[in-house]
Amino acid sequence: MPLALRSTKIKIFFLVFLYCIIIGFVSWNTPNHTGPHGGSIKNAGNYFIEIKQVDKFLNAYLLDKKLKNMNNKDILGAVKYFFKDSTTFDFKLQPTNASGFTCEGLSGFSVCKVTFTVLGNSVGAKFENTAY
Repeated sequence: MPLALRSTKIKIFFLVFLYCIIIGFVSWNTPNHTGPHGGSIKNAGNYFIEIKQVDKFLNAYLLDKKLKNMNNKDILGAVKYFFKDSTTFDFKLQPTNASGFTCEGLSGFSVCKVTFTVLGNSVGAKFENTAY
């Protein structure tokens, strides 16, 4: 086999190999924006926060770095809804089971901010309303 042909095959193999590595790296680093409960997730410091609108309620979950539920004992939560006309509504999150929280869900908001107080530290995330 001529040297030029062998060199071309090596270059093609190398480019295909490099392309596969880049695609794998990009897909590995692309965050999954769906949480374990089927809601939207956002990073909040050393935690993640997941929200999911169910009927007339907003369900919220505090998740660890591995997206596992945190026990809601001794954790406080709040939601602040922001509307386009500068109106805001504040709700306390109520524990629902060992790991979830809930409050009244409002429609038509532009952004809601979910905040949890964990071990004396406050963590929060803003979620844009994608329903409208």
